[in-house]
Amino acid sequence: MKVTGDGGSISLASVYRVLKELSNYGLVERGWYKEGQEIRLLFSLGRLNSKQASPEVVCVMCNRSMEVSLPKLRPELNSLAETMELQPGERPIVIQVTCPTCAER
Repeated sequence: MKVTGDGGSISLASVYRVLKELSNYGLVERGWYKEGQEIRLLFSLGRLNSKQASPEVVCVMCNRSMEVSLPKLRPELNSLAETMELQPGERPIVIQVTCPTCAER
């Protein structure tokens, strides 16, 4: 569907509705991150088999990311969740940090 080229418009609410529906089907991942006093909703392309995906470290300032090879982290977190009578999720593990470059600013 071509909206902007035909002079049409689409509301922001419609965009978020579509993103939510894509999230329900696992085609995009939805997450929250905090930047100062502001909390933002973040959408990214879904990951196949995110239950087994490696954890990812993401800078909250510049969004630079790096996959981390810690194969024991997810089972440990799932075990911790179960001891707290919580249901472990299947979403990717994202660890929010401030990278050294952004920390110097």
